[in-house]
Amino acid sequence: MAQNKKTIQPGDSKEMVNARTHFLNLNRYAPLAEMLVQAADRFWPDVEKWADIGCGDGWYTRKVKSHLNDTTGFGIDISKFAVQAACKTPHDMSWLVASASKLPFVTHSLDGAMVVMAKIMPDELIRCMKPGAILLTIGTAKDHLIQLRKFLYPTVKLTDFDGKTALNDAFVEVYSKEVNFEWIPDSLEELTNLLTMTPHHWRASPERKEQLHQLINLPMTGHFRLQAWEVQPVDDSE
Repeated sequence: MAQNKKTIQPGDSKEMVNARTHFLNLNRYAPLAEMLVQAADRFWPDVEKWADIGCGDGWYTRKVKSHLNDTTGFGIDISKFAVQAACKTPHDMSWLVASASKLPFVTHSLDGAMVVMAKIMPDELIRCMKPGAILLTIGTAKDHLIQLRKFLYPTVKLTDFDGKTALNDAFVEVYSKEVNFEWIPDSLEELTNLLTMTPHHWRASPERKEQLHQLINLPMTGHFRLQAWEVQPVDDSE
């Protein structure tokens, strides 16, 4: 997710947003959404005001909001196309175009926040979140889309997301869980949308992308890591 890019239209393009919306609506990532909802139920029992930073079209945001009916939720994204897509949904949410590096919240006003496969900006999260609030982060683990990556590239680097590489000592990890699942892509349209919503869309060669149909009806792996972080008090006098 781009943040403060020096361009007229920063963040995900309309093409990427539409591809993500079409793919996520197939519910292929339902196991990930369920893990996120369970974490929100566990770590946000008394949350009143929370935000999804880098919300995209709001698919994950709405899943959480459906379990937190009496709360005030905000979806934040720097892409106007993503926020426009989110606004088309009927959920009782506030959707805002803003950068994660300059959030539209007063200091220490959020009871919770989540960053799902988007850039983490720790200083701004510390400013906006209350001490003791829980931040939920999700990133891709080493086997995510492993079949697609092996198809696109001659060599594949296996890396695991870990929020601590982006966060600082003001965030203490209190929970970590992985989810690993498979599904069967059943059309070229699905595979094209999946590719378009990822960085592989820009990195892969045109020749390999033209052969994407070879992955139809073959297993595809989803592999994600969720972490929960407790925000520690910060001495603002320094």
